[in-house]
Amino acid sequence: MIESKINELKNNISKNDNVKSNNKMSFIDYFQTRIDKYDKRKQRGTKKSYNSSFNQLKSLLKEKGKKDLYFDEIDYQFLEDFEDHLLSQELLLTTQNKYIKSQKSIYRRAVNRYLFTPKKDPYNIYKIPNGESVKEYLTLSHIQDLNFNCFERGSKNENTRIRFLVQIFAQGIRISDLMTIRYKNLHFDEKGDSIDIIQFKTKVPLRIHITKELLKYLFYFVDKKEFYRIYYDEKPIQTNFGTSMSISGVENLFYTMTTLESCNDEENLWIKKELSKSYKSIYKRQIEYFKKERKSNPNNFILDFLDNDLFENVVFNEKRNLSKKQRSRLQSKQVPYNKNLKELDDILKSNINITSHISRHSYAHNCLMNDMDYLVIQELLGHKNISTTQNYLRGIDKKFLHKKVKENIEKNKHRIRDHNPNY
Repeated sequence: MIESKINELKNNISKNDNVKSNNKMSFIDYFQTRIDKYDKRKQRGTKKSYNSSFNQLKSLLKEKGKKDLYFDEIDYQFLEDFEDHLLSQELLLTTQNKYIKSQKSIYRRAVNRYLFTPKKDPYNIYKIPNGESVKEYLTLSHIQDLNFNCFERGSKNENTRIRFLVQIFAQGIRISDLMTIRYKNLHFDEKGDSIDIIQFKTKVPLRIHITKELLKYLFYFVDKKEFYRIYYDEKPIQTNFGTSMSISGVENLFYTMTTLESCNDEENLWIKKELSKSYKSIYKRQIEYFKKERKSNPNNFILDFLDNDLFENVVFNEKRNLSKKQRSRLQSKQVPYNKNLKELDDILKSNINITSHISRHSYAHNCLMNDMDYLVIQELLGHKNISTTQNYLRGIDKKFLHKKVKENIEKNKHRIRDHNPNY
């Protein structure tokens, strides 16, 4: 009686998974049914993750000249073959780990539902590769290079440069959130100027503090001609000392406070003060423009990624699901943007694989270099849990600590020598 009850339970579980219990059951077919279920449940993030693992698996089978894979063919050797396949593509350890765990989850699900009974579970002896991912980031010097060096005006690369700088100065905002900033997200009041959004990925509220640098690059999408006139075109200057000169853009002096060799100290001081006044005036005018647009066109996107009409009534928060067409449009804009970002290395010469997410790493890195507390960085990045921030900065943190230790040793060398003459 007990045995018949167990068999009944097995049959019920098998029906729920739409696959019969069979030692020659197709792992490929079962994997696909699980992905389809995630799609029906609108678990798009899970579906995307598992689908990537699934595609890697099919790629390995193609190399082996196979079209299918049965459960009983998954053994320790097969898992090692799959790991070698991932290694051959130079994927990060964290990515390999994710793909293998996805397959393990599918395999164990079938076993736990009595759809397949292995003689030995290969995952009991196989060790999934693990390791810390190396966080790539741009230094402050790299960001300054991007700040001062343009591509051809109106070109695809120049547009990409500006978008990426907006990402960095907007606290490393994700590309999905960058695309969806509307004028109504801007706030200018006594509490401070900010962009307030609900993050598309995590649904966590985020306040982005509007700095002069961020406002400057947002203004590019308002009036490109005026943007270059203000920040990059050469301007004649007549000082009150009778000196005439031409300087290239406000910011070359305002940001770097470069001393002009043709001027004496008094003239340089006068020029810097005048440029500072000029920049403050520009900043105020830009704020007034954005206030006006917020009032007249609140639902318009600021950046030029998306069509206002297609997303007219969309609220990017947890209460709203995008249509298939809208989601497809979002994804179709992200892929070429990431592809175009590779061209930025013509300026940077950094040998860094630049992606949109590098903006987050770079912002976090520069916060850390400024001795900013982890809790503050968590708030600025919009992480829900501090553990996410800690994991985010782990690779960077070691370099930072080594640097601080070295600086501390150099700083205290004389004290060490006092106590140890042989040092």
